[in-house]
Amino acid sequence: MANTYKYADKLLNMIAPLPSGPDGQPNKRTVYAVGDNPYSDIAGANAHGWDSVLVKTGVFRSKGLENHAVHPATAVVENVEDAVRWIIAKEKMKLQG
Repeated sequence: MANTYKYADKLLNMIAPLPSGPDGQPNKRTVYAVGDNPYSDIAGANAHGWDSVLVKTGVFRSKGLENHAVHPATAVVENVEDAVRWIIAKEKMKLQG
């Protein structure tokens, strides 16, 4: 599983390289992973340092907004549309300071 996330990171850096910060080190990229399986999608994203968004439209079907006990996501939402809305809201907050 880790190879999938390493490969995705490599592609992101090839397609959209980040400029270096004032210390000469590359800036940190925020990557969001949206998935319905806590044991693969969310566990992999969390292990790789990505923000994970768990949707309740597939493997994970929890009542309310409970998170997964073993592999908790950064956020739990009803569906992919809500995941996109959550990500946009989070990015907007970062821009506003």
